[in-house]
Amino acid sequence: MKKPKKKTIWIVKNKTFTTFKAFKKYAWYNLIPGEVTTGVELFEDTIYKEYRIKRTERRLIVEKIYDMWEEYLQQLENLQLKLF
Repeated sequence: MKKPKKKTIWIVKNKTFTTFKAFKKYAWYNLIPGEVTTGVELFEDTIYKEYRIKRTERRLIVEKIYDMWEEYLQQLENLQLKLF
């Protein structure tokens, strides 16, 4: 029996997408140059990543603001004893 695939959802401006490419394409066509908005990546109602999306004249800049796994790893590093 196969494992169920991970179903990640990206959301920007109350629209949901199943691929990151579709997420970026929608942001490109629906933002005005100079406009900034936020988008999120969800998996089973948990926010994994949060993005700041800024459209300039010729490109779309997607910055990662929050990453759940990076926060979790930092917490683990703080909890572990440094023996060496």
